[in-house]
Amino acid sequence: MVVQARGGNVSPGTRRPARKLRTWSRFGQIRRVPSEYEIVTHDTNYTTRQSRASALESNPTSPVNMWFLTYRDYSPLSAEDWNGFRDPDELTYRK
Repeated sequence: MVVQARGGNVSPGTRRPARKLRTWSRFGQIRRVPSEYEIVTHDTNYTTRQSRASALESNPTSPVNMWFLTYRDYSPLSAEDWNGFRDPDELTYRK
């Protein structure tokens, strides 16, 4: 048990508590716990990560990778930063 004196000083013979680990480092320098919506939607699609030769870890010219390339990567519906998109209603199916 750690006992702190007034002013936040640690009493002699005691040690400081370990610093609380921050588990939200993937979200950058935020000073709050992300909402449930942010947790389940932020950067969860592993096929869209940067610097990948193909969407899936198989032959880049396989039919499924060609489908992703044609209908997802070269789709007319696109955004500069899909992770920056936020649903105004923050809809998750738990609510």
